[in-house]
Amino acid sequence: TTTTGYFLEDLWRPAGRLALRLGARMDRFSGTGGSALSPRLGLELHPGDHLVLRASAGRFVQFPRPQQSFLAAGGEALTRQRADHFIIGLEQSWEHGPRILIEAYRKDVTDPIAELINLYSDLPEVLARFDRGRISGLDLSLENAAGKAWRIRLDASTMVARQEKEGHWFASNTDQRYSLSLNAGHDLGRGWDLSGTLRYASGLPYTAEEPWVSGAQVGAILGELNGARLPSYSRLDLRFTRSVPVSWGRLRVAIDLLNVTNRRNVRSIELAYDENVQTFYRISRAQSPFLPVFSLTTEF
Repeated sequence: TTTTGYFLEDLWRPAGRLALRLGARMDRFSGTGGSALSPRLGLELHPGDHLVLRASAGRFVQFPRPQQSFLAAGGEALTRQRADHFIIGLEQSWEHGPRILIEAYRKDVTDPIAELINLYSDLPEVLARFDRGRISGLDLSLENAAGKAWRIRLDASTMVARQEKEGHWFASNTDQRYSLSLNAGHDLGRGWDLSGTLRYASGLPYTAEEPWVSGAQVGAILGELNGARLPSYSRLDLRFTRSVPVSWGRLRVAIDLLNVTNRRNVRSIELAYDENVQTFYRISRAQSPFLPVFSLTTEF
């Protein structure tokens, strides 16, 4: 397969505090012989010295990958999926003070290609074409002024992602209702730096397996599509770095301590059957435990 794309953009500034961005993209995919034209539009307004208002809209097109076509469920023909984006936001900063960024978005998707069975459970990778989808969310970022001894940034977001097929709506695999991230860093002097990131998020949806019993036969059947959720997720990472200037450039050494608290974050929940006691039970598998990582970076 061969994919070709062409993009044209024009930035127009009719006034010192106003900017208009116009663009269009043309894509062609040899695998299906299809092509698509995607317009883009962006507006940026500066009503004050430290206030920026933004609004944008655009169409994005994605053609199915060869492996997606191969794994398509029930022989359904996978066509290109189209997403129309709408975004509004504002950025406010204060001289020698913090900066805040707020952004709200909505994405309307036509013919989305999605997994019938979530990969967070170790089940076959079956793909299908849904009729439409909708994603909406709100992002908030707050950080202190540059040049401070402590660097602090807080990110918070909420998102609802759903997909529809034949009149029935289901949660999408990426439907994460909320997430929080706090990052802090401090320059210790002499090239040493300490930073850390604390993350907390709601669990992603997955398709649970349910027990099935018919006489002496037992097995498992799939429950409602993405009708269950994994437990919430949290992780604390720390990083120590030392940057040393040398004659030919710069040398940086870093030690990362991932998942410092060794929290057991669940990545999948599966149904199992014990022949000895003739009982079903669920097995949960975890993501990475505590992991130290050493890295060396050179710049020249």
